Amino acid sequence: MQTAAGAVTFVPLTSQDGIALYDLGSSTAATAGFIEFDLLFAGSANLNNIIIDSLTLSGTQTSWIPGIYVPGTRQTGAPDANTPILDYVSNAARVSFQDMITTTTSTIFEQSVGTDTNSLGFGTYATNEAILFYNAIMDTDLVENDFDTAAAALALKPTEQAGNGLTVVVAALNPNGTVISGYTYDTSSLTAIGGSSAKVGAITVRVWVEGWDQEAFNAILSGVLTVNFNFTAKA
Repeated sequence: MQTAAGAVTFVPLTSQDGIALYDLGSSTAATAGFIEFDLLFAGSANLNNIIIDSLTLSGTQTSWIPGIYVPGTRQTGAPDANTPILDYVSNAARVSFQDMITTTTSTIFEQSVGTDTNSLGFGTYATNEAILFYNAIMDTDLVENDFDTAAAALALKPTEQAGNGLTVVVAALNPNGTVISGYTYDTSSLTAIGGSSAKVGAITVRVWVEGWDQEAFNAILSGVLTVNFNFTAKA
C-alpha cells in the first residue's frame, strides 16, 4: 500500500464528492498533491457490504506566526500577533472511499470533532479562521462565491467522523465475474474463499488536505499525516 500511495507533498484541494479533486477555484481536476490507490476485495456468497469499522487520523503538530492581529481568530488581541498558531495536518485532512463498481458511490471521512481541537466542516466565510488569516495577510482575498459553492456541496454530502466502533458501508460486494474497471482476475482462484459464488468488490482510496477546512493553514502542509483504517465484510 505504501508503494501504491507513494510519497506525496500535499497541496490544498477541494472535492464535492470525494472522487474528483480540484485546486481552490479551479474547474480542472487535480492530478497531484493527494494520495490515491485501489484496494480489491473478495468474500463469501453470504456477504454483501464492505464496512469501515475504524478510521483514525493523526498528524505532527505544526506552527506559524501570523505577524499581524486578525479579529475573529483564536488570537485574543494585538499582543498575540507574534504568538505561534499551532495545528495539525490531520485536522484539515479528508479520506474518501469510492466504490469502483458503482462509481457514483463514495464516502468521505474527516477528523472527529474535538480531537486535537478539531472543528468540523468549513464554518462560514465570515468565521472560517484559515480564510480570515489568508485574507488579512495576502494581497488577493479568497473568493466568497467559491467558498459558498463548496459549503453547499458539503451540506448535500456531509462527511463521516473518524473514530473507532464505526459501521459505515463504503462499498458493495458483487457476484463473481463482475467487471472491475482497470483490472482482470482469475475467477477460479476465488473458489477457496467462497466457492463458485464468491463475491468481489473494489475501492479507490483518496487522501487530501481540504483547502476550505477551518484548520487549512499553509503551515500544516509541512506536517506528516497518518491514516489508519480497518474493513469488515457483512451481510
